[in-house]
Amino acid sequence: MTLRMQHELVHASVSDHEMSTSSLSGAFAAKANSTAAADDSDIVLRCGDRTWTVSKSALVAHSKTLKSALEGEWQEASEGVYHFRDDDPAAVEAMVAFISRDGVYPLEEDDSDSSVMDEDDINPSLTDDSDLSSLVISEDDKDCPITDCKLHLKVYNFADKYDITALATVAAAQFTRLGFSDVLRPQFSQVIRELYENSPDNSTTREMKVSVVSACAKYEGIMTGGLYQSFRELLTDIIPFALAFQQEVLANDTERQKRAIAEATRQQKEAIRAATTSKLATLDAHIASPRHPWAKIECQNENCKENFVIHWIHGWSAKAYYCPYCLTPFTRNSHRVFTWGEPQDRVKKMGG
Repeated sequence: MTLRMQHELVHASVSDHEMSTSSLSGAFAAKANSTAAADDSDIVLRCGDRTWTVSKSALVAHSKTLKSALEGEWQEASEGVYHFRDDDPAAVEAMVAFISRDGVYPLEEDDSDSSVMDEDDINPSLTDDSDLSSLVISEDDKDCPITDCKLHLKVYNFADKYDITALATVAAAQFTRLGFSDVLRPQFSQVIRELYENSPDNSTTREMKVSVVSACAKYEGIMTGGLYQSFRELLTDIIPFALAFQQEVLANDTERQKRAIAEATRQQKEAIRAATTSKLATLDAHIASPRHPWAKIECQNENCKENFVIHWIHGWSAKAYYCPYCLTPFTRNSHRVFTWGEPQDRVKKMGG
């Protein structure tokens, strides 16, 4: 039975009570390895061979599902013991710490941790064909620890299953925040598979999927290379992820091409503008010539319409001239020109 099916069964088995508004302040201390409830206000939680004793009021204030089970006529309510039979002990422990610390997420990283990387920290050169071997961990490394993202995802799925909304929200936020740090770890493919196959279908999960796809697409050249066999298997096994990944890669390629074209166009305009400025400076050096007309040109490009001034000493000697703003060519017969005689007259009219 998948985790998603377990979610549906749990939600279907309880009534739709509103979350308690009881104050969460006070002593919520979690006491590990206890075998019985200390008093009527405590509840024993068991998962595998792990046991915790927590404040019942704190627990039911956070979870609609557990509130219904522990305050109704269920066996758990009468025994004072709740069994998490199909859940991960690490997720249960995170929940216990969360409620005992008055809603403070126990797995949150220190903001000063420089090892946490986001999308803006990625060096663009690393997404090309550079030597990236120093960033990659071999999938044959058996000692590789569980990824941070995988643990946050376990907590998120657990919290959603038991309607612990606050815990699910912060776990999802931490998952998204650490995605770009964990993407090159060899076990990240397991995170993707868990997210697509067992996580609930809601807006938060969709946002988490978007962040994962974006992180993988940034390293497309590495992820589809020889060191990531498990990732390539994902592209075959999980079609929705494969489609989203290919679309993101294509969008990134298109954006890079647009930036390259824009930069080339900018450099070309700068070069022509510099050449035009240099030419005008040369012509201006000959103002003592008996013939020195000034011309104000209006560009005929509908998307430009800029006005600029040229000054020449030998008339229209070139076959074509170019607008210094948009590079539109013009000749003596294809422009609008307003000509003045002396420079002071030109300055006066332009000022008016």
